[in-house]
Amino acid sequence: MLVGHVPGESQGPPPSAKTNQEAQVLYPEAPPYGYYVLHTIGRKPDSPLRVVKVSEKRNKIIDDEEWWVGNRLAPITYQMPTPFMQITGDLPPVIPLEFRGQRVVKVIRSNPLLAIYGQNFVDGRYLLAIDPTSGKIKVAFDFSAFQWPHEFDRAERMFIKMATTWAYLEDGILYVEHTHNTYARSSKGYNAYISALDTRTGMLLWRSKALVSNARNFLVKDGAIITGYGFTAEPDFLYVLNQADGRILQKVPLKSAPEYFVEKDNKLFVRTYHTDYVFRFKK
Repeated sequence: MLVGHVPGESQGPPPSAKTNQEAQVLYPEAPPYGYYVLHTIGRKPDSPLRVVKVSEKRNKIIDDEEWWVGNRLAPITYQMPTPFMQITGDLPPVIPLEFRGQRVVKVIRSNPLLAIYGQNFVDGRYLLAIDPTSGKIKVAFDFSAFQWPHEFDRAERMFIKMATTWAYLEDGILYVEHTHNTYARSSKGYNAYISALDTRTGMLLWRSKALVSNARNFLVKDGAIITGYGFTAEPDFLYVLNQADGRILQKVPLKSAPEYFVEKDNKLFVRTYHTDYVFRFKK
């Protein structure tokens, strides 16, 4: 059984170090493993946003592209270059293909661009916020201290390293998901969090409960974060979190694990493993 930091895992250079792109890299400390909110924040007023199911329909599991195209949903990430498959991708030219020896694995369509770097496509250690015009790195995080669950069996070590999976930047706060892609029991339930961090200091402002966010993205709207958790032989739910303090405001059962949350025409389109949902927003 391992607790906390894994010996031998690099935590990066000291916080005073600069990258070759002149960005100050922030190294947040290892986070708590349960719900946490900074004492100076405390409990904040609830967002009024909730969701109500409009429809659900079984999908074909492998028809992701049909779901995106059929619903005319805008893409939320850029396509990564994959040379061995002869895929050039569509990354903006300002995106570095590597950062500190790790490859770009995801770029989120936002302003600034949010680029995630890792050893491979299931990894994610660094997150950079990049100006889409100048290419200047505005914010840089090293999430090495967030990658390892509080406890896990050594036999499961190769499966339970949590990746930086999704992020959203607003008003100097980075909201970020960390999750691994295996059973909750493999890491004693310490998986699938959303955290909020100050982009000036790297200080953790709040962290959600465990097992609330392992989808491929989350959605921020009207002071709420819409996300979800699910896995094979585990309960599947959509969650609405309070953006100000990370508390759970709503929990909606789903028939399979959530994958994507996309807003269009004031509706919420939710793609899960074998069922597609449409929700409406209410306040």
